[in-house]
Amino acid sequence: MESLRNALIPKTLSILSLVAVTVWSVIGVCLISVVAFIEGSESNSRFRCSIPNTTPNEKADKADFIEERCLGEYEQKYIKLPLSGFVAINFIVIAIIPFAYSLCVKSRIHELETRNADAAAPEQHGSQTKKRLFISYCSHLALKLALAIFFIVLQTEVAYSGNFPSTFLCNLTKGGANSSALSTSDFPQTSSDVYKCYSSLARKRTFWSYLLTAVDGLFAFVTLIEIVWICSRAKNGSHFMEDCHFYDDHLRSNRDPICVPSSEISQQVRNTLQADLKSLKDDVIVGTKQLRDLKQPIRPNPGEGPSPRDLEIDQIFVNLVIHEGRAKYDFLEGRCKQPKVFPIPRVDQHDGEICVENIIDGRHKNILVVGCPGIGKTILSTKLLRVAAFDTLKDGNFDVAFLIKFKRFNSVKNLNLRELFTGSETVKNLNDDVWKYIIQNPSKVLLIFDGVDEFSAKEDICQDDSGYKDIEEEKMPLQCLYYKIASRKLLPGATVITTSRPTAVSCVRQLNFDKIVEILGFSSEEVANYVKKFTEGSNDPVSRETIWQHLRTNINLFTFCYIPVHCFIICSCLSQLHSNGCNLPTKLTKIYSLALKIFFFRHNDEYRGSKDSNDQFIFTRYCELPSQVQSVFSKLGKIALLGLEEGRLTFTAKEVEGVKDCGLLHRLPDLNSPTPLDAGEAQFCFLHLTIQEFLAAKHVVDTMKKTEELRKFVSDKINQSAWQVVMQFVAGLLDPDAAGEMSAVKMFTELLPMATSKTNEKELMNVAWNYAVEEPTTLTCWPTDGDKDLALRICNCLYDLELEQQSAVTSKIEEIGFNAVDFSGCNLAPVDCAALVHFLKNAGTILLTLERNEISWLGCMEVQKWVDQSDSSKCVFKLRSLNLSRNEIGCKGAQQLGDALKHQHCTLTKLQLSYNRIDEKGAKTICDALKENSCKLTTLDLKGNNIGEKGAKYLAIALKNKHCKLTELHLYGNDIRNNGAALLSDALRDENCRLTLLDIGDCKIGNKGLFSLRDALEDVNCKLTVLRLPSNKAKITGATYISHALEDVNCKLTELEFAGNDIGDNGVGHLSRALKVANCKLTVLGLSGNSIGLDGAQQLCDALKDGNCKLTVLDLGRNNVGEYGAAYLADTLKNVSCELIKLDLAFNNVGERGAAHLADALQSVECKLTELNLKANDIGDKGAEHLTDALKERNCKLTVLILERNNLKDQGAAHISEALKNVNCKLIELNLSANCIGDEGAEKLLEAFKNENRTLTEYNVEGNNIREEQLAR
Repeated sequence: MESLRNALIPKTLSILSLVAVTVWSVIGVCLISVVAFIEGSESNSRFRCSIPNTTPNEKADKADFIEERCLGEYEQKYIKLPLSGFVAINFIVIAIIPFAYSLCVKSRIHELETRNADAAAPEQHGSQTKKRLFISYCSHLALKLALAIFFIVLQTEVAYSGNFPSTFLCNLTKGGANSSALSTSDFPQTSSDVYKCYSSLARKRTFWSYLLTAVDGLFAFVTLIEIVWICSRAKNGSHFMEDCHFYDDHLRSNRDPICVPSSEISQQVRNTLQADLKSLKDDVIVGTKQLRDLKQPIRPNPGEGPSPRDLEIDQIFVNLVIHEGRAKYDFLEGRCKQPKVFPIPRVDQHDGEICVENIIDGRHKNILVVGCPGIGKTILSTKLLRVAAFDTLKDGNFDVAFLIKFKRFNSVKNLNLRELFTGSETVKNLNDDVWKYIIQNPSKVLLIFDGVDEFSAKEDICQDDSGYKDIEEEKMPLQCLYYKIASRKLLPGATVITTSRPTAVSCVRQLNFDKIVEILGFSSEEVANYVKKFTEGSNDPVSRETIWQHLRTNINLFTFCYIPVHCFIICSCLSQLHSNGCNLPTKLTKIYSLALKIFFFRHNDEYRGSKDSNDQFIFTRYCELPSQVQSVFSKLGKIALLGLEEGRLTFTAKEVEGVKDCGLLHRLPDLNSPTPLDAGEAQFCFLHLTIQEFLAAKHVVDTMKKTEELRKFVSDKINQSAWQVVMQFVAGLLDPDAAGEMSAVKMFTELLPMATSKTNEKELMNVAWNYAVEEPTTLTCWPTDGDKDLALRICNCLYDLELEQQSAVTSKIEEIGFNAVDFSGCNLAPVDCAALVHFLKNAGTILLTLERNEISWLGCMEVQKWVDQSDSSKCVFKLRSLNLSRNEIGCKGAQQLGDALKHQHCTLTKLQLSYNRIDEKGAKTICDALKENSCKLTTLDLKGNNIGEKGAKYLAIALKNKHCKLTELHLYGNDIRNNGAALLSDALRDENCRLTLLDIGDCKIGNKGLFSLRDALEDVNCKLTVLRLPSNKAKITGATYISHALEDVNCKLTELEFAGNDIGDNGVGHLSRALKVANCKLTVLGLSGNSIGLDGAQQLCDALKDGNCKLTVLDLGRNNVGEYGAAYLADTLKNVSCELIKLDLAFNNVGERGAAHLADALQSVECKLTELNLKANDIGDKGAEHLTDALKERNCKLTVLILERNNLKDQGAAHISEALKNVNCKLIELNLSANCIGDEGAEKLLEAFKNENRTLTEYNVEGNNIREEQLAR
């Protein structure tokens, strides 16, 4: 076996191939021997034929002849080639391939084996990067695979396709042999020329042939596995295919012989060496546990204030986004989009991104890590060092790892390799045994060189080093020593990682790196994870959520934290403020003013080496900083302002000359030159867009000393979205003493939009359709939809101004004259909410809607602080109604609002919190407030909050309390079920309960819940007049319960919403009978979506004609009354007893004829209908014509007509136009949207809209075939 391996030259094969070839050869020799022996022993005695109908003497005479003839025929048919010969050819041909390959690459393997320290010299580097060895090895594998498959096919389909049958039918007739193999059971009767023969060796031949096929198949499979393995590794990096890498990583990697044979080292020496190596790792683990960079940046004097929190690296480290290769940056248009990617590049579907653990992959030995200031290069280097020390790397572990910081050697002139390692981080001692092991086993060594940009001699790294020998003992400057290590002249095979800012990458351009990665910072998920880890050691459990929400809801701060050091500084500042009991700063200028100074002094080349001495500047005003620092900020501000004015975010090297290493700029990849011969142009950007905006604002305030000049600048830029944050910074940086507080505030208040709009409370607060007789109060609403963004910007600016006196703001609010404020759908964050609250505290009694924003529970905290700080004798502001629906406030937000409702100065009477996920906990805090005498709330909207049965229980308890003033309660979509309905029903029977409106639609209360409500409605104490029960699966039984309640003398219901309950015609029958009872007080009935047909419509019509029926509003939308049902309703409308004034028949398939019937009714003097909804009934132009004929009649009282989605064309529009011009037409509101009206019809309508006789004030023609210019008219 040993001679076979030596002949094969094992070093030319991988261990897998070597084992496969060796096993193949051994099996081949055995199989050839066995099959040859079997076939050599075969004779006629092993092949017998049966000769019937002969005497013994005749049989003896014929037997030899017949058996010899039949044996020949058998072999001709089934044994075309001796099995032993086929086996020999199979094994020998395939075995020749690896031997031939081995001889061919022997010399190349020898070259690679004898590589020494000069192997990386330029003249030899080209030979090492050839791919001859890779190609030869893959070719020999492919040929082995192909031959194995070829022999399998040849054996099974050609040579031995019929296998070796043991029974053979031999035909020796004159016509020739026509023999066949049969099973014993199928053997037929034969003539004297047909003989049945048997071969006793057939089964043995079959067994060994199957075995040969199996061996071929297994060998082919093993070969295929290695081919796939090699291809997958080659796909991950082209360096793998180069001869030197392929030999090291594939052929030699699994053997990795130690230069010093273990047999020559005593067990004691090995144990000592292992102990020394472990000691080095222990020093790493202890020495890197807590870094100076992770100490609290703002530290109180000892004994003053809370103890500083210094973090450990394992406690705070989270994954970074790391891009393989240099990243390309895509600056988006539009200021609102830029912070979300600035300057993180766009990487489609995360192509090219790798995780931290995969930086070291076992294949790439020379790695460059690039990242902007503060992005986490040093932290990452330290983490990799610790991972190596803990032996937790995915692709192999290292016995020795060193972290070498360039800045530590700035004053060192010459040193050798051992002195370099001794001066690395955490190393205390490097004895001779360890040093010898490092030199002899470089592949077990990890070297991390951190901070090329911090090295004073970085420009000389790639200078000629030929004056120094390539030996470990040679002393030389660090730049030469590093170059020899990185170029593999020293410690070849060691893994080398180098980190650098992009500004210093050009200093190492002469080095050939196997892999280049760029750190992009934190993803949004990791920012959250970082905050979580940062606050885990805090004693305050609220701290984490408070800081996280503060960052998450401020897009500028949140994206600012993509840089880990930014995130650390912001979290440190916020955490210290929170631990001191201070409110977190919501003024953007304050946060940036503090954080920017910390960051500057930590990362500026001149100051970052002496952090402690610079702590004094953190709270120093910018104008009081050292003159050289002010000079840097001045130049940066000038550059920043120029970039914003020109609409660009990148700058050339010439523009940033002198400040490119200030720590606030990021070096981007060079721009491609026009030709390959020209050098690429360097480009820079600020670390974050808000840094550029802050510096630009500072430059504006510093240079525009005249108030008028600054006022003009602000008025020019305030309406431009790209300058919105700059304006906020300008306001925050203004010096009230220098510029005059009043002139500063007037600068912004005079820009407040003055336009208002008229609306009513129902529309503004998005209240569910209430059919109450009284009309909603008309409100003066500010701002208009088009002015919302501008108004919000100015509110933020006024907030950052930190005004002590608010007289100018109060005067401006009085001048505008609003009593309602609408900032719905504006993407408000908590900081915006704080600014808005600060502005509105100067207003009078108002309604405020902030629906569909993102204020979260932190925004609710601002509302609470607003209420807590108010003084009833001085505070002008009185908030009457507040809509915070769809703001994700959660149970914490509900708690903040609950505390506000308890305050004696809180004037809130209506509160809408629908779809805020407050759940049962939030409901409890609101209910606790309702029980307080100071709470003035009368209307509460908790729709879609998942309060469940427990929430209903808390509400029921509150409703029974004598201090609870609630009269309206909206709980739609809360899944309170029948138990919750029972609890609320019990509360309704309590004498303290003042509820007059209850909405529990889509609460899954079922018939059991309706039964409980029936009992409550029949109770004398129940004050309910409006009950909304849509989508509760009531069906006929539920309709029966409600009908019984309506007939009761104690039931006070005037409005019932029963939509979507699938009660059908039978359920309508029960309700219709109730409407005829004198005790029934119902005036409004909603029955849309209840599967009501013609029969149900007829029963309702009978009830409407009854003298006891008081119904004035009927909603039958989304049923199927059809044209005949419309005819019944039309006949009813003409009845003197019918009191209907509003009728909804949307989606009822009324058609043209149904419209004609209704039109006829509208012309009746007895018809009282003023509003008609015929949406989606396909009435067409003919139906419209019938309706317009009615509109022209004096008796028609219709003021609202909805004909949306009715297939109206130009002709229908012409008919409607004629009606609108008629003096008898009383229409005020008309909806013709989503029809097929063209320009011709639009022209007709336009004439009518301008007609002097028209009464129309609201109309809608959107969704037609009308050109935009026509719509504009």
